[in-house]
Amino acid sequence: DLPPESKQIFKSEGELTARKINALLLETNVAAQKIVTLIVNWLAMLPGVNKFFIEQEAKIKADKILAMKL
Repeated sequence: DLPPESKQIFKSEGELTARKINALLLETNVAAQKIVTLIVNWLAMLPGVNKFFIEQEAKIKADKILAMKL
């Protein structure tokens, strides 16, 4: 339930994060922690979301991304 302006900012940050993750995946040694950090920073934009939930979701999403690479 974000305002329209915040939704647009969240969407553009999400797309930027996705491009950064794609660039990381192209590297030979993928740093999983960098991917988690990018996702945490993106999800932290959501107001009122628990920090521990964000970290847990970021880890789950990073694991799925890394599994697709393999």
